[in-house]
Amino acid sequence: MDRTNSERSAYADADMQALIVIDHGSRSAQSNEQTAAVANTLAERNDGRFVHVTHAHMESAEPGLDAAVAACVDAGARIIIVALYFLGAGRHASEDIPRLARTAALPYPGVEIVLTRPLGTHDAIGDLLLELSEEAVSEILK
Repeated sequence: MDRTNSERSAYADADMQALIVIDHGSRSAQSNEQTAAVANTLAERNDGRFVHVTHAHMESAEPGLDAAVAACVDAGARIIIVALYFLGAGRHASEDIPRLARTAALPYPGVEIVLTRPLGTHDAIGDLLLELSEEAVSEILK
């Protein structure tokens, strides 16, 4: 989702940033659609910080990271944040995606790509698991 002109003015002095939510990718269309839905939700909640919000898959599905980076650059991004939609800091999060990001950045000198840490290292994950546990129990207590 692209920013409107009024939203852009609030961040006029900042570098133009974009956000890519990246997951592993799956042969399951339903799984891939969930990642797209997360990106769409973030785009809807975008407060003008990002010129573009999208998703990508590491493998097994499109769009790949190259295509997502190109879309961000086309939208005017100079800084692209790749949000790792992974729980742990395994090989994909620590090696494969950083390598793919470096490769995707090559055609765009002056564009910086940074990666977030995986979700599992954030305190909010514990809160989310407690909330989901309560929901699961409430279903059997009905």
